[in-house]
Amino acid sequence: MDLTVKGMSCVECLHEITNQLKKFSVIEKSTINIDKMEAVFQGYTSVPQGQFIETLSDTPYYLRKASEALNCQCCPEFYFSFS
Repeated sequence: MDLTVKGMSCVECLHEITNQLKKFSVIEKSTINIDKMEAVFQGYTSVPQGQFIETLSDTPYYLRKASEALNCQCCPEFYFSFS
């Protein structure tokens, strides 16, 4: 299972969000694509889908926290999806 975060306009927010979310124990690998301004977080295959989603259910909080920490005014529309 993957979590994709998009909507960033600056590299600082992209890196901050990646640093916040890759700390979770269900995340095996994180990848940043600067050209697309997105971050993809891959879960361990051994982690059930429900557990992955539940663990990352506070993602909106972490997106807002990252933006506020950087006092960013250019990234107002973060969004994410599970796949």
